[in-house]
Amino acid sequence: MSGAMKGASRDVIDLSMNEGEPPPRECFDVLERVGPGVLRKYADPRPLEEAYAAYLGTDPANVLATTGGDDAIDRVFRAFLGPEQEMVFPTPTFEMIPACARMARGTLVPVEYEWGTLPHDEILAAVNDRTGVVAVLTPDNPTGRAFTTRELLRLADALPPQVVLLVDSAYAEFADEDHTAALLQIPRVVMIRTMSKSWGLAGLRVGFAVGPKERIDVLRGFGGPYALTGPSIAIVLDRLQNGVDGMRGFVEYVR
Repeated sequence: MSGAMKGASRDVIDLSMNEGEPPPRECFDVLERVGPGVLRKYADPRPLEEAYAAYLGTDPANVLATTGGDDAIDRVFRAFLGPEQEMVFPTPTFEMIPACARMARGTLVPVEYEWGTLPHDEILAAVNDRTGVVAVLTPDNPTGRAFTTRELLRLADALPPQVVLLVDSAYAEFADEDHTAALLQIPRVVMIRTMSKSWGLAGLRVGFAVGPKERIDVLRGFGGPYALTGPSIAIVLDRLQNGVDGMRGFVEYVR
């Protein structure tokens, strides 16, 4: 943990850095196996994108490896939200959603909701011809609410043609329902995934944008070709190949 912060009347435990259990020994074995040569050159992310696509059951063309989920979110807003456009989002939400939209110079349009179903009608009422992106989280951070695939598809189908639907699925492995395959059929949808939550590898800073090839190709142009380090790629490749059962066991333990 990050430590204890001194409060006015009590100690406060700071867990704001995504602290988790120590990673498995195999992560360190990978670094010994690949050796110092991994530090000598830029790392090719394509094998990682292929492995993550296999994990999701989709084509590698639908996957972009990014420097954590935050990088993927940032790329979506820089690509699809202009200075004259608006971003509609249910609130409360993950702080990087409005932060990245602001950096893209978009206008924030929050939609208040409380623990119920996806506020479909309220979101649509806030959408207009200036809307560039609608952003939802499922499972949501901080509420924990998970929206159904039916709710997400209904929203995607109702949005105007120019709107991109950003679905932040950082906690997807903790949900009862996997909406990945269904949402990949919708041209306007881009999903965010990460190795920081269920996989417990936040320090590696590995995330993914997942969506139709046409959207992913656009996002590739909003970042450098070598966004990830060689050690990060090597460890995540090993976990995707050998650590899926362990990750799922951890998810069941947490749930």
